[in-house]
Amino acid sequence: MQAAGIVSHGGFDFGRRDTEGTDRLLEGTPLRWIETRHFEIGMGLETYRIRAEERAKIRRELTELHEVLPDVSPRVRSLDPWLRLHLYAKRVDELWSRVLAILRVSDEDFPAPGQVWHLGEPYHGEGPHLGQVGKFELLLLPNKKAQTLWLDRELGLRAERTQRWNIGDRKTLTVAINADEPRLRRDGALHGHVVFSLTINLVDGYEFYAYDTPVWLREGLAHYLERELDPSFNSFSYAEASLAEETRRSDWSTAVRRLIQKDEAPTIAELVHLQTPAQLTLPHHYVAWSMTAFLVEEHGTGYACLMEGLHGIRDAKGRADGSGIIDKHRELFHSCLGMRYHQFDTAWRAWASKQSAKKRAEGKRFRARASGEESRTPMRR
Repeated sequence: MQAAGIVSHGGFDFGRRDTEGTDRLLEGTPLRWIETRHFEIGMGLETYRIRAEERAKIRRELTELHEVLPDVSPRVRSLDPWLRLHLYAKRVDELWSRVLAILRVSDEDFPAPGQVWHLGEPYHGEGPHLGQVGKFELLLLPNKKAQTLWLDRELGLRAERTQRWNIGDRKTLTVAINADEPRLRRDGALHGHVVFSLTINLVDGYEFYAYDTPVWLREGLAHYLERELDPSFNSFSYAEASLAEETRRSDWSTAVRRLIQKDEAPTIAELVHLQTPAQLTLPHHYVAWSMTAFLVEEHGTGYACLMEGLHGIRDAKGRADGSGIIDKHRELFHSCLGMRYHQFDTAWRAWASKQSAKKRAEGKRFRARASGEESRTPMRR
């Protein structure tokens, strides 16, 4: 367990109560629990039969898991509930490492448990989990009925789709996902959706969640990391009493290029003024993803500086204060990236257009090779 990064298989605080309380509440749903260094996961999913197109990816993951859990066979044809739980523990820990690499931080940068922050000292949050006191939580439930019951009784919420929430008294962020949604029934889709949802919580929890991160930054990084896994699946956030604009389109580069060509691409000044996911249209999602890719891949140090500067803001009395975050965003863009907004927009448009052209050229080469191979195939009589 230690080699696999596993702390326990249950018996920890979760939601507003604990694992035992959730077990009692959802007694008709067999739950399995796992705790890693920074995550607590509850899973009520059944055995999953691996599809042919997923086999290579999952076998690669299980091979890595086999190195620390020798009883795991990489060549299984299905994922039983316990194996599935351990696979997701591995996946979220990999997400943790990826996010820390992007933010250019390490676990040692955050307060140890019980460490007290004093006015005048650099502020990096309240606890060891990116600044959160409690570990980040993930609840994967098998159907809408179980999810709505848990959300209603535990958090007083009425929601049938993925829900993220701040457990203020425990200073932790949780997310509940119903894996029976049609768009999440494939393992790749669910994996991507977990990455998308947890990324938003990790970004908001960075240096302690006391106010919302600008929505374009949260959604942009969540899209970027989900699509880094597989661009075939796209997740979107939902605001209360509103539906998000969605698309199943996998090629977002072409959509961005067309927006740029038509001079319809949102600017960074427009994006930073959006306050809720309900305000984001598909062009906003496309551009937030593309701008994030540009910053992470071409200006990684500046992006990390921007994210650090926008989190953990405190006033003169040491109180969390995100009231001037729009002005702070503008200042940090110049100090961290060396660009004014209009300069960034110009540089991003040039980069995005070049990326789209490169992708089109690669597609043409692939189709040409495929056509050449077909032309050399002997005809059957």
